[in-house]
Amino acid sequence: MYKFLNKKVVAACLAVGISGAYMANTAHAEVYTETQVLSDKQQWKFAGLLTSPKAAFWLNQGMSGNNGVASRVSSIEVVSFTFNKGAKEAVRSIVPIPFDKLGVISAYANVTFANGDKQGGILMVDNPGEKEKVKAYWVSAEKISGFLKAAEDLKTGGHPLPAYLHADFNDPEVQNCAAQSFLIRPVGPSDYPFQRWVRCTTPEQQEEIMDPKSLVPKRY
Repeated sequence: MYKFLNKKVVAACLAVGISGAYMANTAHAEVYTETQVLSDKQQWKFAGLLTSPKAAFWLNQGMSGNNGVASRVSSIEVVSFTFNKGAKEAVRSIVPIPFDKLGVISAYANVTFANGDKQGGILMVDNPGEKEKVKAYWVSAEKISGFLKAAEDLKTGGHPLPAYLHADFNDPEVQNCAAQSFLIRPVGPSDYPFQRWVRCTTPEQQEEIMDPKSLVPKRY
């Protein structure tokens, strides 16, 4: 299956942790939700914790420890606690701690930095109930999108997107949309390589994918 792939592409993908087995399962994986671990009420309560100034403080506190945060965080908005089936397994090589580690809360979120910039990504909080041990980590949509694109590059053998299609791989909103479409949104499988970025670059389709803005249950 992979004998005709560009050797440089294969090497680059293996360097970021993408295997042949991952490729076999990622590009056209079924997209439906895993069994929900948290009840609706628990999700709402955790959303209250992770959107509080306390969680922003945890992220900022960990910047010196290379926790993935590039700039000071001023606020957090949780998008979803529930991930598509197989999504966590697919990105396990780029997250700093295991999703299933005891005491870890993980969610897809949007952060606003002190300079006003916004960014999507995976927020992971370890030991939130223990003041002295709590640590927060951030995996940006830019990193997630880059990882997924590398997988598409591997699948296509390094061939670029056809000229008749357009995708802005460097736009933060497109990266956020692409990451969400793979991790948490019920978008379905792709019909051709780089389709998620093509759709996310088209304003109308991006809006459709990202609606509703938050998937967290309403307050009780």
